[in-house]
Amino acid sequence: MLARHPAAVRGVVLHEPGVYALLDDVDAVRSPLQAVVRQSRNEGGLPLAVERFWQYIAGDDAWTKLPAALRERLRASASTFFDVELGTYERYMPDDQALDAIAVPVLLVLSEDSHDFFAEVARRLSTRIGADVTTTPGRHGAYHDRPLELAETLRPFLRQISA
Repeated sequence: MLARHPAAVRGVVLHEPGVYALLDDVDAVRSPLQAVVRQSRNEGGLPLAVERFWQYIAGDDAWTKLPAALRERLRASASTFFDVELGTYERYMPDDQALDAIAVPVLLVLSEDSHDFFAEVARRLSTRIGADVTTTPGRHGAYHDRPLELAETLRPFLRQISA
């Protein structure tokens, strides 16, 4: 939306954005997760792999906190996620021109208990786009496991851009 329809955007919230190309060694970040997925696929196929993927990224109890319908939807689309999507976006890096063209307020949010690589991505992206990093309680799935706290973190920014 920022690149293609900037006039339609008043502001943007980036919660732990997956701009992993900012990291020095993307493969070092991906390797532990790939091992979890590979072992899970061997043990229980795609349904187990998507569950353990979510647990790795968002916390051990995060999967059980998801609504049952969402867990089923994630299981049903696991093949698309693992065989098509995962592995394609991790190396994407918007060029300097695209980053410089961001003309709306940006709220860059990091969950306090997330993996260190999310903090590193946020710090580096913050430097690139000139946005401060704001923290919120929880992990990567804060919108599921800490929604009230996340809402409190976002509320001042949302008021600002909707004024």
